Amino acid sequence: MVRNVYVREGDPVTRGTIVADMEDWDYRAALSSAQAKLNSARAEMNSALASGNTSDAGVKRIEADYWTTEVGRAQERLERTKLRSSIDGVVATPHIENFAGKHLDAGEGLR
Repeated sequence: MVRNVYVREGDPVTRGTIVADMEDWDYRAALSSAQAKLNSARAEMNSALASGNTSDAGVKRIEADYWTTEVGRAQERLERTKLRSSIDGVVATPHIENFAGKHLDAGEGLR
């Protein structure tokens, strides 16, 4: 679902300009959850290290590494909710602002 459209017909854009963004609550929630799990794994790892329990610390480090990767993936998915211009040019779509609130299928552009 398109949340906001930031350009109008006739506006100049450069490659990479954010022209619109999609609803992203699910992606923000996934990122927040992964960050919380990463923080927890790191805290448990540090606690195990402080108590001299190196085997538990090793397990928690592996978990922290996993959650670090998941945080990165969640950030990438969240970034993909921003629709960017693929070229330098001028917005040619008439009434592009009317796309706000509309559903777009994967790969569909604002045309």
